[in-house]
Amino acid sequence: MMGADGGKGEPSLLFISSDKYPPFRVDVRILFAKELASRGYRIDWILQSEQPCTADHVESWGGGRAWVARIPCATTCACLAWRAETGMTSSR
Repeated sequence: MMGADGGKGEPSLLFISSDKYPPFRVDVRILFAKELASRGYRIDWILQSEQPCTADHVESWGGGRAWVARIPCATTCACLAWRAETGMTSSR
């Protein structure tokens, strides 16, 4: 399996979930974030913040990184496309 760097390093996954950050569902928290991570998978996440925040941010979570989108902007396709084009800030 190819790693994130294109080599044969650790396998990597990107999950986009309808859960808010931090995720509450058992399948997300236990199966993906705990069990797959413990088996060497690097898992990155795109999630919407559960709590109001003023900026998008990145946090270490669940075997990788969680890109957390601020509220309320995260719900529009135009906003998500803009963020993908310009990059996300790491400050809150």
